[in-house]
Amino acid sequence: KVILNGPWATVFVGVVWGFNILLMSYWWRAAEVSMCLQEPHMHQDPECDERHAKIWNLGVDGEEFTKTNDTYLWNALWIIWCTSSTVGYGDLTPQTHSGRIVAGITAFVGVCSAALLTAAFSSVLSWSSLEIG
Repeated sequence: KVILNGPWATVFVGVVWGFNILLMSYWWRAAEVSMCLQEPHMHQDPECDERHAKIWNLGVDGEEFTKTNDTYLWNALWIIWCTSSTVGYGDLTPQTHSGRIVAGITAFVGVCSAALLTAAFSSVLSWSSLEIG
């Protein structure tokens, strides 16, 4: 309670939110990458030549798709920021179940961070007893 009522409350919540975005971006990127689509593994591992390494099954009506790696850090930061700020543009979406779990945790933490940031701003902008009297 003391942290959220102090003058540095907005900075504290902003730093925690930013750290969460960086951490979840790393985990989203790790969840979405397929090792068989990485250059060192692509030609060395015989398992990568199998059909299931490149064609993924969503489990819904047997729908299949070819996995592409979105391993760019900017893509990971973008999707996690959009998810945590509850904007959700939809230009990048998680393709794996673990990526969806990371996005779900990010959405929950983002809503909580936005609520804490709003509470911190409200506390800073409210009149104290010294200012009123």
